[in-house]
Amino acid sequence: MEMLSGRPLECWIDHRLKRNTFELQGDVIVRGRGATESDFVRVADLESWTDFGDPWICVVPMRLRDGRIVEWLDPHLELERILRQVAAEKMIAGY
Repeated sequence: MEMLSGRPLECWIDHRLKRNTFELQGDVIVRGRGATESDFVRVADLESWTDFGDPWICVVPMRLRDGRIVEWLDPHLELERILRQVAAEKMIAGY
């Protein structure tokens, strides 16, 4: 078996520990294990999200309808992929 190193190893560890991972459960985006209320965003509550178009910027700011701004770390671009799937029309280009 070939040993993983660098980025693939980090990605594998993150997924095993559910760290920096995202999944869509119905109409809710869940961060990690979904252990706290701040780990959930309902797609319907999303007003906009920002894509900086730069693979080195892995923070995704999301503005919610109640005015809050939620910023989640997305080093594996999973959140961005989900947002493009369910809320592409709400994307704002950064810079």
